[in-house]
Amino acid sequence: MSFLEKFRKLKPWYTQARTPYHHFTIVAPVVIKEYINKLKASPGKAHVDINLWALDFDEAIEMVRAAAKTHGFIIDGKIKIYCTDPVKPPKEKPYIYSTTFTY
Repeated sequence: MSFLEKFRKLKPWYTQARTPYHHFTIVAPVVIKEYINKLKASPGKAHVDINLWALDFDEAIEMVRAAAKTHGFIIDGKIKIYCTDPVKPPKEKPYIYSTTFTY
């Protein structure tokens, strides 16, 4: 068995799936005005880490901005975006699957 065949067996099945989407992790400083029950986020300054599937960098950033508006936190600085390995598989549409706050 070649090295490439061994490597493919180690990778999760969904990283090999045919999908137009890419996996990103976004990190940004935020300000939370009020407690966000759904995300269990307390008021104050924090950093948000968001994992998502999107077509490209621009769509990923727009998804994060929409999530901030929907959930009531304010992005307060530079948004850092990284191409990362997924934890969950892609779906038929782009989606956010993990949002965590670090204080």
